[in-house]
Amino acid sequence: MKLFKTLILFSSVLCYSTGVFSQSIPNEVIGRWSGQVVEEGRSDYYTVKMQVNAGEVGSITATIDYPGYGCGGNLQLIEITQAELTEVTFLEVLSYGNELCIDQGEVVIARENGRLRFQWSKSGLDFFAQGYLDRD
Repeated sequence: MKLFKTLILFSSVLCYSTGVFSQSIPNEVIGRWSGQVVEEGRSDYYTVKMQVNAGEVGSITATIDYPGYGCGGNLQLIEITQAELTEVTFLEVLSYGNELCIDQGEVVIARENGRLRFQWSKSGLDFFAQGYLDRD
């Protein structure tokens, strides 16, 4: 029993120190979202639509659509971290419009003031996109 209590305590400390608390999508971000985002250094906004579903790390838990570009696909849940806000990180895997958009980007969302903060980036590229989505 003492070993069990020690393991529980260690797990709690590890989760606190790494910022990883839950390995499933928080209820606060589940749902249909849409809004305008902009790439760094540009002034033209474009629409992003997301459907976020319940799920576990490693699974496809969301879809994304960029209607103005004619591309979109699936989002695989990579990690959930707790810092100032709970951040949910996905790997974007385009299933259509691959010739029009950049595949394998990282999408990070967080609930902020009733909205969903959206950030897109890709390692090796010198730009990113960001904006806010609202629940549909």
